[in-house]
Amino acid sequence: MKKGSIILLFFLAFQWAIAQNMSSRFEHLTMEDGLSQSSVTCIIKDSQGFMWFGTEDGLNRYDGTSFTVYRHLPKDSTSLSSSYINTLVEHEDGFLWVGTKNGLNYFNPYTETFTRYLHHPNDIHSLSNNSVIALSINTDGSLLVGTMNGLNFFDRDGGFKKYYPEEPKGNSVIWSIVAEGKNHFWVLSSKSLEKVKLEDGLFVPVLKKPLNNPFWANMVLDSSALWIGSGRGLLKYNPQTSELHPTTFYDKNSTLPSVSGVLSLINGTKNTLYIGTRNKGLVLFDRLDHSFKALPHNPYNATGLNSSSIRSVYQDAEGILWIGTYGGGVNKYDPRQPRFNHYKHILGNNNTLSENTVRSILLDKKNRLWVGTHGGLNLMNREAEEVTLFTHDSKDELSISSNTVRSICEDPAGIIWAGTWLNGLNKYDEKTKKFESFYRLPGQTDSINQVRALAAGPDHNLWIGSYGLWRFNTATKVSKKFLFEFDNGRPLLANSINILFFDKKGLLWIGTKDGLNCMDTATGIIKRYLPDPEDPKGLSHKYITSIAEDKKGRFWIGTYGGGLNQMDVTTGTFKHYNTQNGLLNDVIYGVLVDDTDRIWFTSNAGLGVFDQASKKFRHFDVHQGLQDNEFNAGAYFESVAGEFFFGGINGFNAFDPLAFGQRTKSAPMVFTEFQLLDEESNHMAPNFLETHISRIDTIQLRHDQNNMTFSFAELSYADLTNSQYEYQLIGLSEDWNPLGKEQKITLGNLASGNYVLNVKTTDDLTKKASVALIISPPFWKSTTAYGIYLVAVGVLGLFLYRHFTHLRQTRQQFESKIHVLQTDLAKNQNNPNTLPIKRLKFPAEHQRIIQRALQIVEEHLSDSSFDISSFAANMNMSRSQLYRKLTAYTGCSPTKFIRLIRLKKAAQLLNLGVGSVAEVAFKVGFENVGYFSKCFNETFGVPPSQYKS
Repeated sequence: MKKGSIILLFFLAFQWAIAQNMSSRFEHLTMEDGLSQSSVTCIIKDSQGFMWFGTEDGLNRYDGTSFTVYRHLPKDSTSLSSSYINTLVEHEDGFLWVGTKNGLNYFNPYTETFTRYLHHPNDIHSLSNNSVIALSINTDGSLLVGTMNGLNFFDRDGGFKKYYPEEPKGNSVIWSIVAEGKNHFWVLSSKSLEKVKLEDGLFVPVLKKPLNNPFWANMVLDSSALWIGSGRGLLKYNPQTSELHPTTFYDKNSTLPSVSGVLSLINGTKNTLYIGTRNKGLVLFDRLDHSFKALPHNPYNATGLNSSSIRSVYQDAEGILWIGTYGGGVNKYDPRQPRFNHYKHILGNNNTLSENTVRSILLDKKNRLWVGTHGGLNLMNREAEEVTLFTHDSKDELSISSNTVRSICEDPAGIIWAGTWLNGLNKYDEKTKKFESFYRLPGQTDSINQVRALAAGPDHNLWIGSYGLWRFNTATKVSKKFLFEFDNGRPLLANSINILFFDKKGLLWIGTKDGLNCMDTATGIIKRYLPDPEDPKGLSHKYITSIAEDKKGRFWIGTYGGGLNQMDVTTGTFKHYNTQNGLLNDVIYGVLVDDTDRIWFTSNAGLGVFDQASKKFRHFDVHQGLQDNEFNAGAYFESVAGEFFFGGINGFNAFDPLAFGQRTKSAPMVFTEFQLLDEESNHMAPNFLETHISRIDTIQLRHDQNNMTFSFAELSYADLTNSQYEYQLIGLSEDWNPLGKEQKITLGNLASGNYVLNVKTTDDLTKKASVALIISPPFWKSTTAYGIYLVAVGVLGLFLYRHFTHLRQTRQQFESKIHVLQTDLAKNQNNPNTLPIKRLKFPAEHQRIIQRALQIVEEHLSDSSFDISSFAANMNMSRSQLYRKLTAYTGCSPTKFIRLIRLKKAAQLLNLGVGSVAEVAFKVGFENVGYFSKCFNETFGVPPSQYKS
């Protein structure tokens, strides 16, 4: 074969393989997911990692989880000038130029506002036309704008400079602009293809190719040609020869003459162009051999393209293909993400499953797939996409005995056996394509009835799980039945058999509804394993659904309600995995072990896999292409080549488990939303930050704004089903707090201070997102407040100092007067119980009142009930008058005056040795000796027991 032919065949095979791989692996983002409108006109990914989708009703920012929608708001001049988006391009660091049906818009991602640029008839420096169709950024950052009438160069200082390829000027529709190097551009207009050069803001024509028919698509440039998508299909333009060649669409098997209108066009990988057509879906075009492979919309394929009209195509740096459709929203294809092939019944298609409830699966030695359903036995040729259905016919005794097929087995001779529900066993005859049915086995009187499990053993023995265990020798036709009742001392745990499994040593494991059995088929000896509530290392549940053996000889037992058990045969102990330590559901239907010793299992919560090396679980659901989240017992199988099959209530899945490795590529993490939760601050939250949370480093808050939530996103756009998140709040704790799959953090009642909030995935496969939080203290705890407090304390201290200085001086004056009294008392030692009143040298107007006060106090010296009221009454004054005069004349209040006279008398008596301290205290009117001692010590500086004059 010639070398060129080999290359051609290689690329044809490559294109076919890519298309086959893509056909059932699209994820759909529609209005149900938050997209503003289902017709997607343009797509880009910005430098921060957000996806942007322009639609006929709004601009959408997508973070992998949720959408933020921007629309035209009539009363907001900072909103879009129109909600109908035609084209997008990123300028710098997330700033976007947005072309709409009514003007050009510049989006500031920090403030989330738009600056509008519109056509004004009286302004020669304004935009040439408001309908913006094409945008291109020059290498120096300058902008070219294609409109429905003319090409524009945007000069921030001088406005828009215009160029019209056609005359008259009103006919120059600019469909597409492609940059070639610095300052050179290809411009596709309504009637020509032109190359122009930009010099000092002016357009200089370089060459021009007239076109006869209008175009409405875009262009891509490679090293040798300019590819043009048009209403007439795909055209190739050779800049060297100025030749324009139309290209015929064809695929491996047939031509596609009806494919003509091209709506979108981009360069792909491996010399591929991705072509979005008007009505035939996506087309993959190989630029080397000019071969095509169509990927049309198939209404029966739920994971295929959901629209025939492809308006925009974009491939990001990760290789993910984003397809904007007319009416179907966004279709996403990730070549790195393996998907589960899903086979199901499709109404009206006889080459699909006969019924979706799958109960048994087998891939035989001839690579034929047998699938037992509630609607018959299906024989599938997956390569030819053909299905042969075997159903029960009451008029044909050689038809299969029942349409409900619960088990399938291939014996060493290649014979297919099928067990049914209530109607026994069937043997398939390869030559006649008919079945021999066994309602009871040869030599037996009991019906085998429900055949839930089959296993082919050595020496032509077929083991049948029904009501009891049956051994049927297919060569000699001899059968034997094993029941729960003791049979020569070798019992089964139950007659209801769910699963039969031969291990590497040839031992037969028998799973029943009442426990696990292990049988040596050579000797007939059976070991039994039962759950024991008192034994934490025993079997977790008695109802056994599935059994598998890993490379280390450990057994993995699936149970109906007790989760997954890892069994160590040498010790007979079990380790349990359930919803408490990794499972999503405790009902396990099927278990298989892949070549890397990972344990795969199905349940009522989808498909799971346990990595024994990392001790981590990973889970899959319908979003990754599973037939459903609910599977069926008995419906699982591993082929010789290692392909896995799992069946459930909506068909079955087939996949290569080794294609599902652990995610290793890191992705950026960003905060996407900030919300205050305080009741008074909540209304301020949407506009609280002047800069969008994804582009902010620090948030400053008041002390009463200390309850908040943060939303975040992992901008990877890969399968995030198993992503787990955690956050850390430095300033409160260094610990990482688990969030599970929740992408929201709630912080409450934070004290004033400085914090740093960090968030990441638990496996560290993201770039950590961080934001600083500064919560100011209340004013009364602020530095300013403490300064005010310091000044106030100083002023108060000065006031108190002056006040107490005045009181001290007044007291000293009074003490000098009392000293005269004390001197007189000392002279009158013959009568210590008497307190003579001497004439003291007070001012005349005060002397009478003070003398009277001294006399009254002396008269009531021993009366402990003598108080201010009694004092005032004896002085013929009110309490307030007495207080005012006595304080003014002596510097002492009435209470203090009484106490001072009592204490002076007590000092005299103690000095004369008249009685004990207690007796003296009572004599001068103190009922409490302790209180007397305290007051005496405060007045004279020593306790009464140590007083000496």
